[in-house]
Amino acid sequence: MSKLVKYYSIVIIFYTIEIFLFDFLKNLNKDHIGLINFILRLSMSLTTAVLIKNLVFPGKRAFYGTFLLLTLINPLLSSALLLGLIHSTNLYIILAKVIADIFISLLSYGLLRKILRD
Repeated sequence: MSKLVKYYSIVIIFYTIEIFLFDFLKNLNKDHIGLINFILRLSMSLTTAVLIKNLVFPGKRAFYGTFLLLTLINPLLSSALLLGLIHSTNLYIILAKVIADIFISLLSYGLLRKILRD
């Protein structure tokens, strides 16, 4: 199985949980959508780190340092893109979140593979 398929097989499980939580929490506080997204993205990224390290990038010593850096950058970029999409388009919030997250996730995966030279 390719690394990309393994990576996204792990991510999709946690991302599904994240989407449900985001949908619930955004209805509680629509004024803080960016913050809600940032906290959820950060939490889910940290949660998946161990599985991704062990199943997708085993034996890579620089993984955690690189992944943690990307884990901090990923939610910032994703939240900024989400807010940009919300304010510049008429997209439904969940659809805007999915678009922003997929774009930033693909970018992060590519950077991770490049940095780890894998």
